[in-house]
Amino acid sequence: MSTDKTSQAAAKAYAVFNEAIADPDRRRALAEDPEGTFKEAGVKFNDLPGRLRSLLKDLSYEELRVLYRYTDTLTKANLIDERRSASGIPTICKF
Repeated sequence: MSTDKTSQAAAKAYAVFNEAIADPDRRRALAEDPEGTFKEAGVKFNDLPGRLRSLLKDLSYEELRVLYRYTDTLTKANLIDERRSASGIPTICKF
């Protein structure tokens, strides 16, 4: 697998995660069935790194809620900014 494809897969997984934690119903689905949540979004859960899969399986609904509130607070305070690189891959800036 090329680095570009790996980067694109990582960007897609990152987007799925952020979209899921932003919505309470999807957040609950992610907490209860991370593999199904990613599959529904077109991401092969087993293609994610093992450590990431383990983390996602261990996160509770409340932990996901806190992660969303943290990211949302930083974004609203203009402390982080998501930008697209030249290759179209999102990157987190600032903080």
